[in-house]
Amino acid sequence: MQQILVTGGNGLLGYETLKLLSKSNKYHIMAIQRDIEKAQPLEHVKYIEVDLAQSNFAAHLPTSIDAVFHLAQSNNFRKFPEMAQDIFAVNTQVTFNLLDYAYKAGAKKFIFTSTGGIYTGSQPIFIESDGNSFDANAGFYATSKFISEKLVENYSKLMTTIIFRPFFIYGKRQKHDMLIPRLISNIKNNTEIALDGINGIHINPIHVEDAAMALTKSLELNQSNIFNLGGPERLSLRDLCLIIGNALSKSVQFATNESKVPRDVVGDITQLKSLLYTPSIHFKDRINELIKDEE
Repeated sequence: MQQILVTGGNGLLGYETLKLLSKSNKYHIMAIQRDIEKAQPLEHVKYIEVDLAQSNFAAHLPTSIDAVFHLAQSNNFRKFPEMAQDIFAVNTQVTFNLLDYAYKAGAKKFIFTSTGGIYTGSQPIFIESDGNSFDANAGFYATSKFISEKLVENYSKLMTTIIFRPFFIYGKRQKHDMLIPRLISNIKNNTEIALDGINGIHINPIHVEDAAMALTKSLELNQSNIFNLGGPERLSLRDLCLIIGNALSKSVQFATNESKVPRDVVGDITQLKSLLYTPSIHFKDRINELIKDEE
């Protein structure tokens, strides 16, 4: 039975990934919690209370491990510079701490979630190799993830490393300050939606169930790789709002700035579909579950 260690198990993606892993009898699953009282327990998952930022964290973890899913990220990602130390500590320092632990504990796989925000420029769709050039103007959060990617890549000769770059994951239990819940709230409250250009930016959001399936499938890979983690459809901000408005039976008020060119954030998922998993969930088919979750 493989021993699997997971961070970020209380998050949207982490919780869904733990649910999937816990349904298999092939794994012994352990989830790291900084505060065990905040854990949302799942059957067949052992929770370990440990702060990965502490120098002696490894003393609380198994001496051997088969795979590590590092899905935790700083909750303060928007609060730069006032929370810069927390962002760097959780996103970057903890990533190194876990890599060092994983290597010493004999891990064969290290699976890491970065961000689609590392891509810069204005091309209509981003492929994984576009991440080789990075502009620090992408922001401190994206910078912390980019540095972490490079740390992970340095260990790729010692274990199989898989990096995922998510594009707008959505689903039940999502924090209210994320894009889709904010759109739902604004449309409910008749708040005008600002659009760059006529239609606003284009994105390819991925449902959390599709995203978690891709992550768990990566345990089957034996070669290091980087994957964009996006959904099956390219939607404009206007499209998203109209789908939400239709589900709410509400008209949507838009304010367009036709002089401003939107910067699309769409990840090409050709490699994901070819080597790992094909996302299939369409936004319009699952929007009602988000609306109900926001009530």
